[in-house]
Amino acid sequence: MLQPYSRAPHLLIGTPLRMVARKPLRGGSFGISESALMYSRDGERFTIMEEAFLRLGRDVRNWTKHGNMFGWGIVQTAEDELSFYYQQHDHQKTAHLRRATLRVDGFASLHAGRYPGGVAISRPLVFSGRELELNLATGAGGGVRVGLVDATSGQVISGYEESDELFGDRIAAVVHWKGRSDVSDVAGRTVRLKFSLHEADLYSWRFRP
Repeated sequence: MLQPYSRAPHLLIGTPLRMVARKPLRGGSFGISESALMYSRDGERFTIMEEAFLRLGRDVRNWTKHGNMFGWGIVQTAEDELSFYYQQHDHQKTAHLRRATLRVDGFASLHAGRYPGGVAISRPLVFSGRELELNLATGAGGGVRVGLVDATSGQVISGYEESDELFGDRIAAVVHWKGRSDVSDVAGRTVRLKFSLHEADLYSWRFRP
């Protein structure tokens, strides 16, 4: 399965089947497979995530040579939900499809543990738009703050040293600096984003009009 991701069409998302040379827990064939996650920006060079996209689970009938093999397609089934369909009980009389759900943009996340957590700085970028939007989930005591850094000087841009803290489980949280969300005065400059987070997952971010 390989297709452009609707919220970021420049990204191709796929779920290749990855085989492990191990005797299945059920059946006589050799090898156990699981679906991984891969992505590409040009359709030629792909990155495959190191861990399984969907683990085989407690049902031993899925620990086979085609375990949890995905069908083609990512379907958005709610404003904040994506659905996938995958095979269960491969080559058995009980073979069937199941639906799995994922939060929007929830393929992977930047994760930080308990306080003080950590800091991540983006690559240099030039953006257009008026607001910065984050897709995030935190614990009750967790949070995410954002700063904007001039990519040339390495200095934090005045007025954007550190945002108001964001917390909760939100698909489209708008970042504010002392109550102000408009970042259009920085648009067109080469900047880096500085994320400070603890007990939190950051799934995606974008600048919007």
